[in-house]
Amino acid sequence: MPVLVTNAKLAVHLGCLPPVIAKYEALGVIEKATESKFDQDLSRVKAFSYLRELAAGRSGKRHTNLAVC
Repeated sequence: MPVLVTNAKLAVHLGCLPPVIAKYEALGVIEKATESKFDQDLSRVKAFSYLRELAAGRSGKRHTNLAVC
């Protein structure tokens, strides 16, 4: 069963600030599982995968600010 968390709790879990979570959501990296909550484990996997792709230069995107969590 997924652990559903708010933006703020996901930020604490990932070691970053809520605006970073909002940025990842806006970029389509992560998405809410319900109207106001994220699946904690799925969001962590997707966020870290996104950061790995950026760091390796394989994302195909021109993001230079990694905003590491």
